[in-house]
Amino acid sequence: MKIAALQGPRQFEVLEIPKPEIASDEVLLRVAACGVCTSELDQWEGKAHINYPHYPGHEVSGIVENVGSKVQSFHPGDKVGAWVTSRGFVEYVAVKAEYCFPANDVPLDLALAEPLACAVNAVELANLSLSDDVVIIGAGFMGNLVQKLVQLKGPRHVIVADTRPDALERAKKWVQRVSWMSETNHSWM
Repeated sequence: MKIAALQGPRQFEVLEIPKPEIASDEVLLRVAACGVCTSELDQWEGKAHINYPHYPGHEVSGIVENVGSKVQSFHPGDKVGAWVTSRGFVEYVAVKAEYCFPANDVPLDLALAEPLACAVNAVELANLSLSDDVVIIGAGFMGNLVQKLVQLKGPRHVIVADTRPDALERAKKWVQRVSWMSETNHSWM
């Protein structure tokens, strides 16, 4: 099977490796999509202290190909989003079943469970209460996830700040009761 290996700064090579074996608590996923995490950009640029070759990729979705003997929550053919520790840019990856989440009818290119888990953690750590006022700095992909989760908590106001007009426009589409601030001119929109 094929895997993408970072051989040095800005140097990917596609290698042939054996398909992984799975442990009793793992599933074998046929990878459909793998997101690029911001944490991996420094690796790509050569600014991170890593050993080469390096195998990035932890935001994975795919179809369960096989399950370990102790796995009862998933079956071959199930669509899942998963968090893997590395080696996400590959045809098949072994992942603990507990790190997989059903994708159901969500398209697999959108079913990236790891970014959603990060957004859930951020909102849980904020310990929001009904009628709180919330400010979200950044309306990129992760900011949009946080925004959507915050709205489920019933805030009084949500203020989304970003320097990019296109990001603010995208965020506006997600909710109705939101105050908007542009950091470029510090005015309310």
